[in-house]
Amino acid sequence: MSMWETLGIEPTHDESAIKKAYRIKLRQHHPEDDPEGFKRVREAYESVLAFLKAGGSVDGGDQDAANSPADSQRSTSGNAQGDAPENVDAATNKDMPTSEEDSQRQEEEHPLVTECLQIFDDASTRFVPNVWEAWVEKSQLLPIDEQEAISSAVVNAVAARHWIPGEIIDVLWKGLGWNLLLTGTEKQTEIGEYLDDWRQQALWIPMEEIADLSDAEQRATLSFLRPFSIAFGRAQTDAMLYLLRQPTVTNMIPKPAFMVSLMQAFIACRAYPESVTALMLDTLSEQSLDALGIEQLQVIAEIALKLGRSDVVLKVTERFISLEAYADAAETQYFNTLRQDSMLAVCFAFLQQQWQPLPLVYWRTERRLFPAPEEGNEKRLFDWVYGQLTGRDIPSINHRLDFAGTDGLSALLIQALWAANSGSYAWMSSLKVQLHSALEHGEYNTSTDDREIFALRLTVKWIEQTLAAQPGCDTLRLKLASYETDAFLNTDALTLEEVSSLSKDEWLECVRRHPLISDVWFRQLEEAAILVADEIRERSVYPAFADSLCFYRSVNPDYSMASSYGRERFEGVFDWMLFFYSHLGRGGADKHQMMNAIQPLPDHQQQSPLAQLLPFATYTETYLPESLDGLDAFPDQFVFRMIVDNQVGLLTRTFEQDALMMMALDGDVTAMVALSRMLGHAHFDEAVVFWNLAAAAIPRRPQIIAVVDWQQQRLLELREDKKLTKDYYEYSNPEFLHAMLTNNREWFTSPAELAENSPIDEAKAFHYPMCNLLTQLHLGLDEKGYDLSPVKMLSDARKGQTSLQQDTTDIAIAQLDAMYQRQLDKDLAEKGKDIPTFSRGKLKWLVFFFLLAWLFVFPATLQDVEFSSFATKQEMAMELLMIGMFAINASVVWQISRPMLSNANKKKYAIYAMFTFVAALFLKSVFLAAVNIFAHFFSASGLSKLYANGKWEKKVVKEKAINLRTILGFKDPKTKERKASTPIDKASASMDNEEKNHGQS
Repeated sequence: MSMWETLGIEPTHDESAIKKAYRIKLRQHHPEDDPEGFKRVREAYESVLAFLKAGGSVDGGDQDAANSPADSQRSTSGNAQGDAPENVDAATNKDMPTSEEDSQRQEEEHPLVTECLQIFDDASTRFVPNVWEAWVEKSQLLPIDEQEAISSAVVNAVAARHWIPGEIIDVLWKGLGWNLLLTGTEKQTEIGEYLDDWRQQALWIPMEEIADLSDAEQRATLSFLRPFSIAFGRAQTDAMLYLLRQPTVTNMIPKPAFMVSLMQAFIACRAYPESVTALMLDTLSEQSLDALGIEQLQVIAEIALKLGRSDVVLKVTERFISLEAYADAAETQYFNTLRQDSMLAVCFAFLQQQWQPLPLVYWRTERRLFPAPEEGNEKRLFDWVYGQLTGRDIPSINHRLDFAGTDGLSALLIQALWAANSGSYAWMSSLKVQLHSALEHGEYNTSTDDREIFALRLTVKWIEQTLAAQPGCDTLRLKLASYETDAFLNTDALTLEEVSSLSKDEWLECVRRHPLISDVWFRQLEEAAILVADEIRERSVYPAFADSLCFYRSVNPDYSMASSYGRERFEGVFDWMLFFYSHLGRGGADKHQMMNAIQPLPDHQQQSPLAQLLPFATYTETYLPESLDGLDAFPDQFVFRMIVDNQVGLLTRTFEQDALMMMALDGDVTAMVALSRMLGHAHFDEAVVFWNLAAAAIPRRPQIIAVVDWQQQRLLELREDKKLTKDYYEYSNPEFLHAMLTNNREWFTSPAELAENSPIDEAKAFHYPMCNLLTQLHLGLDEKGYDLSPVKMLSDARKGQTSLQQDTTDIAIAQLDAMYQRQLDKDLAEKGKDIPTFSRGKLKWLVFFFLLAWLFVFPATLQDVEFSSFATKQEMAMELLMIGMFAINASVVWQISRPMLSNANKKKYAIYAMFTFVAALFLKSVFLAAVNIFAHFFSASGLSKLYANGKWEKKVVKEKAINLRTILGFKDPKTKERKASTPIDKASASMDNEEKNHGQS
């Protein structure tokens, strides 16, 4: 490539055009970015100048002689050394330097070096970047050897002037190619590294701001600024403090950038000279705030807060708001309010976190909010906001009604913050009007307290931004605008345009904010694959009641929201629906406060599901077993499952184990679940038994299904933790009880099959018979009935049981007794006197009469009778008697075998009885006759004393009562009497007193 091509121009004699092209190429090949390119451009430029100086022609063959910068340079060098022109004066050679000192003197006498020194010495120009850029441009037009001489001279000049700002060094570094020093000799590299570090040490303030100072003022200022800037840039606080304490003469530059930077250094050093900072704060707040940026305002705000300058804090906050730096305004007021009003401070903190989120750990460690309220509504409000700051959804607030009973500015602000976070857009719009009203009419203390004014203004901004971001088409927004009112229940179905106007994530957020959408909307969103049951099951969102409501609606497609109020609307029904479904979550305000905040329930709703919640809302810390029984009349209302869980939790927290045992003995299923929770860790086997007792009661107590399922999961986890899980369990071992953590009826083996397995010794006292008993409870009483002999092992081995096992056995027996009693009552009610029965007593009498017949007939069969005419008649009579005895024996066998449960036992008994009877007759054996009688008697005695093959024992029917403990052989057939009043008695008495005090029934 020729020298002209390198410069990018056609051959010309015009030096100005050549210099212009050279400057353009220098910009394209900066020495720092492209040193090789810079070198080529430089050589080409010098070659062109030498070519023209030697008289080369751009029109003839001389042009071809200079094909490259190297060729041109060699040609020029040859002319200078050996072929000098004849008109060159010999005196010129005499003036050439002959030593290093002469070379240095010539460098310093170069016009550009002189100009550089003059700029350094001129206070009005040395800090003007344009002056230095023009000087550098001139130097770049010189030959390389001259540039190197100038560069060396300037390096020496710079080294003697340590006060020069890094910005000037940077201009010289780039213009003179000082980066090449980094690749030179060891000494050059050392100088290059020093200059490279120097050029990066920029001043706090633009150089132009000290250009109008006098020479002495500039030097004094820079002698302080430069080392202080270096120390500040390297975070050397000790060095900064040292410089601040020195009697250095410097200037207080009345420039905002200087003052802000100085205050920034004060912050870093944690040193705040009051006189200096006060002067700077006054100067800046009165003159320069409008000219400052956000980062500079942040420094001023921090200093003002440190010195307690509320007037400056006020002005800075106003400036932040005007710049739409709402996060900085909130942060400033947070620190301004922290020690005076923790509720207001936490509101500012929340707002800052929305606009400019800080790491959550920051609020746990660096920014602690104190003092926090200790109780009451303020604590609930504070806890929710603080939870949001630390990344936790604390359920102290779950919906609009949770603000019942709150008042004051803080409550209004947190209502707005909660609404913007999780509330409906309709409620946000309503709160926006309230906030504007508070600002316009000076409500609360906003007429005198600037902090409250700022809190209102910033909250309004946050609400407005959230409302402005509401997605969806206009018609959808219009429909949602009626949310929170009864009119929303009349909203039409969604149109295709409305469904498609939101993305899936936006719809999920909309449902979270508006959980009481109609059933039609919900099913439409399911059809659009927006609400998917499996996805809802996996996710977890706040508020919890909205999440639970969405889940239960998805898994219960036939459920209707209107069923909560019996499909009879009334004024205020929306608030009552919100009150009703909010019970799916925990926490929140006192339910009684909510009831006082909404309209009374009409008389025609007193039997509706809504009314069933009233006792639990009124007596939140009282166990209400009768009210719990009433919930079972509405098995489809999944809200009641949370009520049951709350009552179980109440029992676990407030009742002792003995009291719960007494309640469970009386048939309280809720107490059984509580016992299972209480005993899980220490007495896992007994906890499994109580869980099974509760699970078996689900068909008649449908509202306990949720707590049973949740407790099942706990026990399964415990079984895993205790390493009790096995691949298979044997019926005869105690561990089989651990497998019985299911309420799937198909899993259970029939009690008859269980009875075929002989238990090992460790399982006889408790586990094996208990498994049989629990299986009967799960499967229920069928037409055939059950053999109670395996269960009888509980009474036979009672002495081998622990005290807890004995109590557990008593409760389980009571539950089995109740199962039989319910079936008996049902049969008596349906069949009355026609109820099928059998009588063990009658069968025993039948055996006794059969014995008498044997005694009458059997001796005659032992005589030898001749076959005469008379004997024939006697023999015929005997034959008739034996035939009659056979018929009687067969009748006895038939009567006794009918109540037998097992067909195999029936066959065994019939064959054995008939065989011994026939053998006794033909062999004339008294022994076999006695065996036959004993077979009948013991078979009749071994029949069920209760129920078998669809028939009741007649004595049981006559008494209309089941006494299973007596049947099983327990020595204490009567239920244990309470020795003292239990917590349930005290709670009932307390509730009665409250009813009298409140005049409620």
